[in-house]
Order: sequence, then C-alpha cells, then structure tokens
Amino acid sequence: MPATCGGIFGGTVGSFTSPYYPSKYCNNHDCYYNITVEKGSKVMLNFTYFNIEDNADLVWV
Repeated sequence: MPATCGGIFGGTVGSFTSPYYPSKYCNNHDCYYNITVEKGSKVMLNFTYFNIEDNADLVWV
C-alpha cells in the first residue's frame, strides 16, 4: 500500500521527508511538495541524502 506524500508548506522554518524515510519508498511513486513564502523571502533546500530511481526521479526547483 503506497504511502501518501507531498504537501503544502509555509512559515519560516520546517522540514519534510519522503514516505517511509529512512527506508526506501516504492518505484513509480510521485511526491509533490509546494513551499510558499512571503514575497522577498528566500528558501534554502538542504538534501542530506538523495537517492533517485534510475532514469526516473528528479527535483524541480
């Protein structure tokens, strides 16, 4: 049974992980995260570990 993932995030600080982290999640599983901040603010993304599915996964910023 696939876990749900993704969400809408806002505020001054936060974090998120993929489903089942630190274990792997299933192939062909799409996660969408929407990060919204006030105009003029900046967002810093820090990936401490990033393992992608062969020829399929990507990060759009």
